[in-house]
Amino acid sequence: AAVLAGKVALPPGPVATIITGRNLDMALFSKIMAGEDVSIGDLTVKGRAYGA
Repeated sequence: AAVLAGKVALPPGPVATIITGRNLDMALFSKIMAGEDVSIGDLTVKGRAYGA
């Protein structure tokens, strides 16, 4: 909510908001943080290392 309301100063570069109603899948979260590709169902989201 704070990100959407503009209450958080965003750093330069890409920013992701992870919204979950349960515990995080730490393996998936680690892939996202490392800039790796992640698959969610039939969708694959291409990762990108920060600054690349």
